[in-house]
Amino acid sequence: MNFINAEQARNAHHVDGTGIIVAVLDSGCRGTHEAFQSNHGSRVLPGKNFTAVGQDTDVSDATGHGTAVSAAIAGRKDSGPIIAPGANILPLKITHDTPDADPSLVLKALSWLKDDADNFRADVVCLAFSDDGNYTVVPDLNAPGNLDKKKISDKIVELRAAGIPTVVAAGNLYSCSQPSAPGMGFPAIMPECISVGAVFHDHTIIDKIYDEYCNAKVFQSRAGRIAPFSQRFPETNGSCFTRLFAPGAPIVSAARSSDFAMAPRDGTSIAAPFVAGVIALLQEKYRKITQTPGNPQGNMPTCEQLERWLRTGAIQKFDLDEQLDSVKHTGESFNLVDALGALNKVP
Repeated sequence: MNFINAEQARNAHHVDGTGIIVAVLDSGCRGTHEAFQSNHGSRVLPGKNFTAVGQDTDVSDATGHGTAVSAAIAGRKDSGPIIAPGANILPLKITHDTPDADPSLVLKALSWLKDDADNFRADVVCLAFSDDGNYTVVPDLNAPGNLDKKKISDKIVELRAAGIPTVVAAGNLYSCSQPSAPGMGFPAIMPECISVGAVFHDHTIIDKIYDEYCNAKVFQSRAGRIAPFSQRFPETNGSCFTRLFAPGAPIVSAARSSDFAMAPRDGTSIAAPFVAGVIALLQEKYRKITQTPGNPQGNMPTCEQLERWLRTGAIQKFDLDEQLDSVKHTGESFNLVDALGALNKVP
């Protein structure tokens, strides 16, 4: 993960996410994995299960997706990416044995975070959920059948007003339309979210077809280049656009099969946690610099401040057609997250 400068950011600003809680709405988390261990035990907090399978406190991970996402945020040792290794993970289980989340469970988890979480207050929310749409504007939330979307939108807006950013995967279906059409899924298309697309981590992928993502094909990957499956929407004159991109193909992260297992993953859902991890570093730094004798805990930055630091500190990347994959490119510029650049923007 050298090209997003996470290690340099931690060293230069003396932060690692300590004291920050990241809520991960996903398939649960294997909290005993070595990725989450510290001198004080696991950094995975007691979470909550919103599925109908198991007890309310059972956040065991049947698919491994939530474990991988959590480790991408706050892993350590030999667990793959290392962004905020001092942060704590609050797993909120919204899927059991499938990759798809029921919107009603997403709503329950967001509602719990905003209204009912008495034991832990999350500082960041990471949500790897999309409705498989491809929107250029926020869909009509008052239309028949959109009640859950309307309520999800309301909760994300409420969380943002409370200073809790929601980081959302942009979606993986860019190649589903022919020619490829810019857009994002819901809720990523909401301007109140910090939407995240995926770029390649390195140059090792050759002639790969992503069967699960509408057969998007890459002929040759390059570090920092947008992955062909990643949904994207450029900033024009509106407020709906992909805020940031982050590494999402291929990412080797913690797996659920054992406390030492690792496995590769691809997708915007594995890119979103990188941004959530950088936010944890930003929040810790801001807390430190705003501490006073009368306010020893310091203050948390607003979501507007966080987004400004992330975007002004980012690396500009152009989505160009270089004949390296099977999709049509937008020709527009996007922002690749840079942890050091973002932290340097904190006053």
